[in-house]
Amino acid sequence: ETCPPSATKKDDLDCNADADCDGDDVCVIQSDGFYAQCISCEPTSFENSCGFWTDDITAAAEAKCQLTCGDDVPCTDKGLDCCVDEDCDGETVCAIQSDGNFAQCIDCSEPNFDNSCGFWTSDILTAAESKCGETCPPSATKKDDLDCNADADCDGDDVCVI
Repeated sequence: ETCPPSATKKDDLDCNADADCDGDDVCVIQSDGFYAQCISCEPTSFENSCGFWTDDITAAAEAKCQLTCGDDVPCTDKGLDCCVDEDCDGETVCAIQSDGNFAQCIDCSEPNFDNSCGFWTSDILTAAESKCGETCPPSATKKDDLDCNADADCDGDDVCVI
């Protein structure tokens, strides 16, 4: 017997773009790229549905819709670094953790994303991967995996280069 194929190609997803969804619904793809669904960003509909989603889809939906699930405190009242992409400089975008307690502006360009993502907490990493459609490379996922983090970690006159 052979194992049935899993959703490994974009063709296998329920949607790949907003155009694949009905009406004003948008396509939300979880960070690993293996699941997608159409959702409504209308606040009442979003709030009524989001409690049934996985954490990964919720993070992706919150990033796409700029809404927070189960939270009636406006983002602007939380003292976060950003609430919407317009709060960020240049080409950076606002990534908000699924719990709504932390947000930061993220550069989604592949080299900058890959160079930064290993230093983020898992919660902000999930939000950033969802928002940017990027995946943190395995070699850059843990700062602890580096041979050195500072010159003091090196022998003699050697210096640490990251």
